[in-house]
Amino acid sequence: MAALNARVALATLVATALCGCVALQPVRESAGESPQTAEDALVRIAACWSGTPLAEDLSAALAAAHPGLAVDVARGDSPAPDDLLADGQADLAIVALPAEGALLPDPPDAWAEYHPTLLAIDALGVFVHVGSPLRDLSTAQLARLYGGYVLDWSALAAGSGQPAWVSVQAGSASRALFEERILGGEAPSSATLLVPSDRAAVAYVAEHPLALAFGSVAALEEGVALVALDGVLPTARNVARGDYPHTWALYALLAPQAPAQAEQWLAYAQSDAGREVISQRYALPR
Repeated sequence: MAALNARVALATLVATALCGCVALQPVRESAGESPQTAEDALVRIAACWSGTPLAEDLSAALAAAHPGLAVDVARGDSPAPDDLLADGQADLAIVALPAEGALLPDPPDAWAEYHPTLLAIDALGVFVHVGSPLRDLSTAQLARLYGGYVLDWSALAAGSGQPAWVSVQAGSASRALFEERILGGEAPSSATLLVPSDRAAVAYVAEHPLALAFGSVAALEEGVALVALDGVLPTARNVARGDYPHTWALYALLAPQAPAQAEQWLAYAQSDAGREVISQRYALPR
């Protein structure tokens, strides 16, 4: 019965993710600009899962001041946001590159024509149900959990019951970083419950007290607690100071023929007001 309930819950998460793949946020033209049609004012953003909250939060904040321009956010890592940009299906792409704490990578030369703009630093979070006593794990313990070697939470002095470990599907920034940094290049155990996005992973943990998940800290929600990894929490302050190493940089890529409204969105993201919005979920680059 427990397995059946887990499958039902997972199906619900998948359906929710698939049904919510696109969101429209209204934004208005700037004062003094001539009126435009809705089609002219549409900005198409392709955002990786890690960058989805950033794209949504900035679009909502911009909409509050400029309700007339529409922002269409396509979420996900497959197809990759930069591929959608190259195919002409997006005006802006929010993409992730692995980093080492606050030490950020240079964008690849292939992105040069898109004028990469660094917007934020995201971090890998480990999540448990808020009722779980677990608040700290070593990298080795986390690897053993996702290797399928911990069969009861009592082995980690974290209550009792069989752990249910949850992972996003291959292809996401968090999954790639987790496999590289935590699992030494290996995939999680075949017993791992797969969900489509970081948000779905967090939502599952919020509903299942024995579950554990990893993902973007930007996906954190009520009912879920962050676990320190090797004694360090993935807070914005710890990331900015270089104390937490498992991070990735979020860049905005702008299509060469992007409309002026897309440039307006990107300018807002770099403004003081936009950076304040970003800082609610992410660390800001210096």
